Amino acid sequence: TGKLRIDNNGLPLRGKKIILMQDGRILVGCASYLTSSGKDQNMAVARILPNGRPDTFFAPGGVFTVDFGRDDWYEDFALQSNGGILIGGSSVDESTPDGGQYLAFARIVVDGGR
Repeated sequence: TGKLRIDNNGLPLRGKKIILMQDGRILVGCASYLTSSGKDQNMAVARILPNGRPDTFFAPGGVFTVDFGRDDWYEDFALQSNGGILIGGSSVDESTPDGGQYLAFARIVVDGGR
């Protein structure tokens, strides 16, 4: 047993879903906050190695952040059979008259790229 606390460059993460991969690595779908107050956020996935350390090959600090340039709300993620990760939610552009909420999703490839 053990525990791990990680953040995204000193800013808070809020984990919402965990997937245990066949090789023992752990994926955690997160909201990644852009301020310490918890306002403004991006979508993120953290990957942890079987030894309990963040997977820095996946992304710096083990956390891959997806930023659509607005306030992005994480909803869910899924692991594809080829190891790719689909992450989705919505992106809000409050500068538009209707508040501009849009469907937003991305695919993260096996090596940590988009």
